Amino acid sequence: MRVMRAAAAAALLCAGLAACSSAGAAGGSGSGSGAVAAASSDVSFAVDGTKTYGTLEVPAHRSGQHLAAALLLAGSGPTDRDGDQPSQNVTPQTLKLVAGVLARQGIMTLRFDKYFTGQTGAGAFASDPGTVDLNAYIRQADAAYVFLRDQPAADRQHMLVVGHSEGGFYAMLVADTVSAHPAGLALLEPQDQRILSLVALQLDEQLNAAVQQGQLSASAAQQQAEGIGNAIAQFRAGQQVETDGLLPQIVQQLTRSCSPRGTQRSRALTTRSARSTPRPRWRRAPASWSPTAPRTRTSRSARSARSPAR
Repeated sequence: MRVMRAAAAAALLCAGLAACSSAGAAGGSGSGSGAVAAASSDVSFAVDGTKTYGTLEVPAHRSGQHLAAALLLAGSGPTDRDGDQPSQNVTPQTLKLVAGVLARQGIMTLRFDKYFTGQTGAGAFASDPGTVDLNAYIRQADAAYVFLRDQPAADRQHMLVVGHSEGGFYAMLVADTVSAHPAGLALLEPQDQRILSLVALQLDEQLNAAVQQGQLSASAAQQQAEGIGNAIAQFRAGQQVETDGLLPQIVQQLTRSCSPRGTQRSRALTTRSARSTPRPRWRRAPASWSPTAPRTRTSRSARSARSPAR
């Protein structure tokens, strides 16, 4: 139901542009009168030495008619062109459903397998996956936008970018880097918190689960939560980050999130220049036991199992 609401929201956000463009069922540019059937095609394009695979959906239209065109960007993690994570048994088909809804609005779409998903795989980063960064993902999305823009049926004056979840971040960056800029953006369930605030909540869930499973005492979990808060505050202030006493798994997640690559996406979307904040120095925590609770979606009730609240 939630996925269908996201698809419907995308349609509402884009329908106005479609109505004003050549995509509307009653209007359209071009002098052709023959009907062109709807088509869904597997396509590919190259970027930075990687062959990227995707699906191009073109709704039924008149010959010579140009359609509003939307690039669909997937959320975080190993999410493929359809919005699925097959390796995690998660298959909501979010982007595939969005593409279907937009097709009924007369809008053509392109969705693609980003790095480390689907047919695209690791591509040029296969030998050293750790070297992939935000810029690589944005260049890949930019190339997808250009590929869609250059399709014969696409209306270059009515290009759209639709981002779901973390794809909303990418959509804003792509809108700024491509030429010509899109006529509209649709951000579906975008992240509404700062990156490190979300990381803190996710770690809070893990600590909560460890307490509930008897792997960690409530007082120890509270101490870890306070240490996480202090580390994040120090990082944001450009200070040396103290992680003494934090569990190694927590230090690993914080270090990954606070590394230049991990924070690149959030700093790319802030008005403060990353150069204005000194790079923090990290002190490693000593080796110790760590909980094995899985990483889960966060909730504001995560602290309920611990007392007192932070």
